[in-house]
Amino acid sequence: MCFDINLLTVEEVANRLRMGKRGPYPLIEREELPHVPIPGGSFRVLESDLLAYIVNRRRIGDRWKPLPERLRPAGLEGLGRLLTVVEVAGRLKMGKKGPYKPISLGELPHVLVGKRSKLVLELDLAEFVRTRRRQGNRWLLRDDDDDFNGPGSPSLPVPKRLTQSTNGKHIRRDVA
Repeated sequence: MCFDINLLTVEEVANRLRMGKRGPYPLIEREELPHVPIPGGSFRVLESDLLAYIVNRRRIGDRWKPLPERLRPAGLEGLGRLLTVVEVAGRLKMGKKGPYKPISLGELPHVLVGKRSKLVLELDLAEFVRTRRRQGNRWLLRDDDDDFNGPGSPSLPVPKRLTQSTNGKHIRRDVA
């Protein structure tokens, strides 16, 4: 019988989770992250256990929302990088604290690592941007977006157009 076992050192786990070298130890002590004890007092973590930890720690707003089965990759590489909030801000060309609002509103899913650290999967960031593409007041979605029910779906009202009044000083919403 052949098993494909890929063990990661604690340092490799720390790098994947974007934390310090000692960061995974509290996760192991609180039994949040399964591990394999190695002689000499060291630990190893199965790649599949780390993948399950990341996938199951995903949150949308204040609710736990694991990654859907259809989006789950076979390994950690398919998951993409975990981005810090500052990296997300850089990619979205906004201030360092800008991503916290869509995260807290549940518009941008995140992975809660440890007690407070919030990281965003590249997959979730790409989905966040894709679902918010607009041209004028039309949402731009690809043909394969038949299951989309986020902002701009047909069930939501379209915002009224802004126009200037006749004197050119005031902006008002059209009543149409």
